[in-house]
Amino acid sequence: MAEEGHRIVRQQGEVPVGGAVVTTAGHLPFKGVIHTVGPQMGEGGEHAKLVGALYSSFVKAHEMKWGSLSFPGVSFGIFSVPHDICADAYLEAVHKFWETYQGSTVRLIRLVLFKGPLLEEIHGRSHGWGTRS
Repeated sequence: MAEEGHRIVRQQGEVPVGGAVVTTAGHLPFKGVIHTVGPQMGEGGEHAKLVGALYSSFVKAHEMKWGSLSFPGVSFGIFSVPHDICADAYLEAVHKFWETYQGSTVRLIRLVLFKGPLLEEIHGRSHGWGTRS
């Protein structure tokens, strides 16, 4: 995966904030890995940039015809974007994706989060969300 990432950067340049690329999964038991670049707190426009990063990732999964994808808390950890902004961005990106790509093969978007404020914030806001039928 690392070599693929370096090749992508050589060919396309650095992935901008809000962008996403796909690589193979290496030895992991997945079809591939989506790499996205979320914003850092203090850049300005963190919410919109994070929605863009997540949405572009979901679109990549759709283009690959994947049925599901799992995502960590983008920008929440070392990039210090507050949990309420991240929660809003995640839910907005999922809603926007499924509204735009109603016939998508993507039926499940999993958020893989550690126990803590981001998980609690998303759980509190996401009742009624889940797998698309």
